[in-house]
Parts: sequence; structure tokens; C-alpha cells
Amino acid sequence: FITVIIGVFGLGLGYEFIARKLRVEKSLVVTQSMLVAIKSSGFSVFTALALFGQEAAIPSAILAIVVLVYLIYLSLRSNLKG
Repeated sequence: FITVIIGVFGLGLGYEFIARKLRVEKSLVVTQSMLVAIKSSGFSVFTALALFGQEAAIPSAILAIVVLVYLIYLSLRSNLKG
């Protein structure tokens, strides 16, 4: 569980930090951050089910929950910034 949280939030926030240093346009940072952090979450569910069965899809279900929390975080943060 911790690994998934670090993976999603770590990649997303890490990208945002780098993007700010590189002066990427603010309107692009959120969408690119989403791409970096959650791009393959749907693919992981499909692959786990297809190759290993239902039990292997449990981590992907956890990933889906963490991704949802990350999207809520991005939404709330963008609303606070204006």
C-alpha cells in the first residue's frame, strides 16, 4: 500500500517540482503530472487479470483507490490556487 502511494504521489509531486524548476507553463503542469503519475494504472489491472487471475488484481484495485485520492488532491489544490 505504501509503495503504491509513494509511486503515485512521489512521481506526481516529483514531476511538479522538476516542472517548476524548468519553468513549464502552469496550465500544463497538472495534466502532465497526471500523465506521469497515473498513465498505466488501467493497463496494470488488465494485465494482472489476463496473466495471473483475480488475486493478482488486488494491488491494481488498491492502485485505483490511490489514483482517485490523487485526482481529488489535484482538484482541491487547483481550486485553492485560483
